[in-house]
Amino acid sequence: MDSSRLRLLGIGLGAAFVLHAAQYNFLSDDGFIVLRYASNLVAGHGLVFNPGERVEGFSSWLWVLLIAGGQWLGLDAVVFARVTGLVCGLLTLWVTWRLGRALLPQDGAPAWALFAPLIVAANSSFACWAPAGLETTLFSCLVTTTAGAAIAARPLALGVLAALCVLTRPEAVLLVAVMAILQQLSTPRMQWRTWVLAWTLPAAALIGQLAVRCLYYGDLLPNTFYAKTGGASAQWSRGLAYLLDYAGDHEGLPFAIIPVAIGLLGADPQLRLLAGVVVAAWASVVAVGGDGLPMYRFMLPALPVTAALTGVLIERGYRLASTTFTASATQQRIVLGLLIAVLTVANLRNPQDSPHYDNYVYHQEVEVPRWVRAGVWLRDNARPGQSFAAVPIGAVSYYSGLRAYDMLGLTDRHIAHRQMPAMGQGIAGHEKHDGAYILQQRPTYLLVGNINVTSQPRDTTARPFIPLRNPQIAAREADLFDDATIESEYEPRSVRIGDDEYLNFYQLREGGKPANPASPQS
Repeated sequence: MDSSRLRLLGIGLGAAFVLHAAQYNFLSDDGFIVLRYASNLVAGHGLVFNPGERVEGFSSWLWVLLIAGGQWLGLDAVVFARVTGLVCGLLTLWVTWRLGRALLPQDGAPAWALFAPLIVAANSSFACWAPAGLETTLFSCLVTTTAGAAIAARPLALGVLAALCVLTRPEAVLLVAVMAILQQLSTPRMQWRTWVLAWTLPAAALIGQLAVRCLYYGDLLPNTFYAKTGGASAQWSRGLAYLLDYAGDHEGLPFAIIPVAIGLLGADPQLRLLAGVVVAAWASVVAVGGDGLPMYRFMLPALPVTAALTGVLIERGYRLASTTFTASATQQRIVLGLLIAVLTVANLRNPQDSPHYDNYVYHQEVEVPRWVRAGVWLRDNARPGQSFAAVPIGAVSYYSGLRAYDMLGLTDRHIAHRQMPAMGQGIAGHEKHDGAYILQQRPTYLLVGNINVTSQPRDTTARPFIPLRNPQIAAREADLFDDATIESEYEPRSVRIGDDEYLNFYQLREGGKPANPASPQS
């Protein structure tokens, strides 16, 4: 296949991916947390969620700084974050093709390299998360590019890319360490001076990040890590279930494991390094207990490398079959086409073996629009110095500009560091809480019931005013009602925020005073 036809196929694949991502049009509520940090940085408050309160409630330094750069240039933050994620998704397809091409034999047909980006573009979870406003596709792109630089032994490019990985996600430290070890083991002829040159930059990035974190935030790890972990074996079991659910909902467990196993056990040092990266990425997912957000975002950084390994396996199998079996070339191509079609369709389908797709639909079509309108209502009706407590806090905090108390602890140090029983048995990132502590802060608005919005106003005289019928919501919010504070100091309210939409909440009575009042966010 000539280069012009190959280029046209690549452009067509990129266009198909954009359409695939547009079909989902996903916007994650957690993305608004990043936007709020970026807004505060640009406004001169520092890298904080609430001005005057230093808590690292985000997981990607590079992504926050990138979004802050767009805001500093005057670009719309939401649009910029979504377009940047989509562009990073397209770049991931390109670097995945480059990785697949590097793994082919010199006499191999270049078209084989299109298999890996085809699988990535077809993956419904990857397409879903591309415009979601978080760093998922950026990290996927950097992991893939860094792995490619590692197998090519390009020290300067490898050092820069590995450092960017470390600044993008905390688990990158494990991935980069595995790359460094396997690269040295697989290429003993590589001079130590060159090896040290390649890995000095990521080590410096890690040390600098730890120093800044300790000095600025007072913690060794991101606050999000403390908020989401602490369940030991139960947490690991949940993480393993998350990994297996992903395999079942996409390419299937055999197609996920076999290429990685062959890469690890084979004699090819390049494939061993790539397989080691995939295993490290999977291990990090299991260790943190998976993710509470829909559509498997934690599994996606390893997807391009896994697809490249699968492509190599299929290409080598096809070459072997061509010299071993008596089937005609046409018959072999039919079998190959069917195999590629099965893998493509398996990745293309929406998750069916788990509630991930249904959760995405509800989050996208119902929850986020409601939370945005709730934030706008607070912005238009709250007074300076007022605050709110809620789960979740992304869109509401970004659009309201009020001081926010995160009842899950993602942006609250006290709740994040709290020891909780039965950790690892609930939804990842939704297990820690402290109702008594939240009430001590005297937030002006208590948005309980997962920010409760109904088609008719609730009866403010009814008890309970907002029933916590969902056991998962009740598990994290019921302790707000352990004493009479809400009844004595808060009044139920139901306000209209849209056509046939009413926001129901508790508001601090006029006689109550909020603790540590602060000016609303700029």
